[in-house]
Amino acid sequence: MNPKEFEREMRKFEHGSEDRVPPDTYIVARLDIKSGHTLTAELLCEKPFDHRFHDVLVATARQIMVSGEFRPSYAYMQSDEVSILFHKDMDHYGRRVQKLVSLLAAKASANASILMEVPVQFDCRLVLLPTLDRVVDYFSWRQADASRNCLNSWAYWTLRKVHDMGGTKATKQLLKANREHKHKILFENNIIYNSIPTWQRLGSGLLWKSEGSVDRKGDPVIRRKCVHEDKLVAREAYRKFLMDYIVRYEDGCSL
Repeated sequence: MNPKEFEREMRKFEHGSEDRVPPDTYIVARLDIKSGHTLTAELLCEKPFDHRFHDVLVATARQIMVSGEFRPSYAYMQSDEVSILFHKDMDHYGRRVQKLVSLLAAKASANASILMEVPVQFDCRLVLLPTLDRVVDYFSWRQADASRNCLNSWAYWTLRKVHDMGGTKATKQLLKANREHKHKILFENNIIYNSIPTWQRLGSGLLWKSEGSVDRKGDPVIRRKCVHEDKLVAREAYRKFLMDYIVRYEDGCSL
């Protein structure tokens, strides 16, 4: 058989390799650390949150943001996950799903493994969003998840550490506890939820900001800088912040 014909014949078995994200669709890549709880235990991370672990998430996301590939516009980090939004017109690798997923997971895994000095694996999924409103909905959803996770983790580890309660018993006690009861557990142990660092309660973000400088000839230039925002606002204020930022970014501006 002719080599080119043989290649075409075998390519038929690469199922799904040519699936592409439709045009005029926003892409968010969500990267999750595989077996995150096992990894944090292995690294002896502080409970319920360890800023060093979060710093690695931020640095891993930053490497993708500044890599010059994919046209990333915003990244959000919480717990053991990173969500990265790309410019609506991003067309790298022909928007092939398999290519984007595999490369992003590989980049994140390599970056985090170097930083943590242990093997780290990320999986990656693409979230395809038809409108800017849905993009804002997505990040609001992840922030709400961060808030729930923070309250649950602090309540759980307060019972474990302060009351010397076993993991099974602490889990059982919190199983039917509502939000108010979990706040009460913290308050009775002199922990004010709103005083917990913002990055734990609401996650943190990476975004582009413009700053003026001069080139070698002394002419003024505008340069973009990837900035870490660890004091995000919440709820409607966060939605407004995201909407305004993404519109400005896609118009060729930044904050």
